[in-house]
Amino acid sequence: MFTKLLKNEWRASRKTIGLLCAVILISGLLIGSASLGLFYMAENTGSDALFVLLTILVVVCVVAVALSCAASVFYALWRFYRSRFTEEGYLTYTLPVNHHQLMLSGILVSVWDIFLTVLAAFVAVFLAMAVASLALPWRELGRADWVMLWSSLGQALHELAPHLGEILGVLLMMLLMCLSQLLLLMLAVTIGAMAAKKHPILVAVAVYYGVGVLRSVGFGCFLAGAAVKTFAGTLALMDLMSLAVMAGCYFFIYYLTSKKLNLT
Repeated sequence: MFTKLLKNEWRASRKTIGLLCAVILISGLLIGSASLGLFYMAENTGSDALFVLLTILVVVCVVAVALSCAASVFYALWRFYRSRFTEEGYLTYTLPVNHHQLMLSGILVSVWDIFLTVLAAFVAVFLAMAVASLALPWRELGRADWVMLWSSLGQALHELAPHLGEILGVLLMMLLMCLSQLLLLMLAVTIGAMAAKKHPILVAVAVYYGVGVLRSVGFGCFLAGAAVKTFAGTLALMDLMSLAVMAGCYFFIYYLTSKKLNLT
């Protein structure tokens, strides 16, 4: 039943997420095409008006990518609110699954939706760079130039190899911090929806920033008190604190929605 619940959550969000991903990918292609045009215009005399239009197009597309990524987060929160604190919540809480499964389905699908959008943004960056690189004089490169290029790339990777553990540690820390932020936002939405019927968004924003300030102060005091001297130790403490925030938010949301929620 949990698998069916995940599928239903995904069906409810896939069209919107697909639209956001399409906007991001199209924006990436437009950025690359406009950049390609700007490169050609830099080498040849062109219209000033066209130059301005291409520049504006690049800026608009960059803003579209950023807004689409942000929209995926807001959409995930809106879906969480709608499926649990509106008329749709009556149906949600009558499903033959336990409360943990209800919570996990919403969280996992939200993470998946945001992941797809961020992945689309990385693909868009690759597309933009690939299209823009067509302006480079690749045909003028000889065999020796390609050998030097690949040699430089291999040397760069070789120099990064000793720091692979640190890079993975930073990526893990960023991932856990993003997940803790998402759960903190869901907690703020939960408190806002339950504490204020008329202005839940304002209450949610106040709760999010209030808890965020307390968390930042707690993080700072904890790191200062721990007096960790190694980079790896600092990363480990940051990971533990993010996991603690995630666990605290999850069980607080579980308590509020399972014990205190009244949809009448």
